[in-house]
Amino acid sequence: MTVDLVGSILLVATALMLTWTVISVRNATAPRIGTTSRDLATAFGLVAASTITAAAGLLMTVPFAATLGRVTGDPGVAPDVQAGIAQAGSVVLFVAAIPLAVTVVLLARLGAGQGSVPRWVVVTAWVTAALLLLGASVGLLMPFAAWSIALGLTWRPAGELLRDA
Repeated sequence: MTVDLVGSILLVATALMLTWTVISVRNATAPRIGTTSRDLATAFGLVAASTITAAAGLLMTVPFAATLGRVTGDPGVAPDVQAGIAQAGSVVLFVAAIPLAVTVVLLARLGAGQGSVPRWVVVTAWVTAALLLLGASVGLLMPFAAWSIALGLTWRPAGELLRDA
């Protein structure tokens, strides 16, 4: 039960990090470079963040209700309903992996298009997207977290990487 709560909190943190990353990249990319890509990355990123947050809420419902039930004496949620809620959370998380994978690739392409990220960040974006599409779990979101941190650490102003080469 504690694992479910921690996992749900990590999912919410992932959604917040995704939102921050998408907005930061949108603000850092020149409007003339891939306006459609910028809009798509923003839209897919915000859809993914919203869906991840919904999955976290579903996955957190059963352990939270059980804990609250112990405090108040309420018997809580019936076991068959608990299983349905947990399954719904897993399905929503799987659905969230699709727009998240698209977002990762679009963000990397935006950075590469204006010379703001090194080539290895773009290559690892494709690997990260593939891992996300393999299956959804909190563990499979870790490559996204690592990739997002790498993107933030390597991002340079437009064209700076091209000038240095």
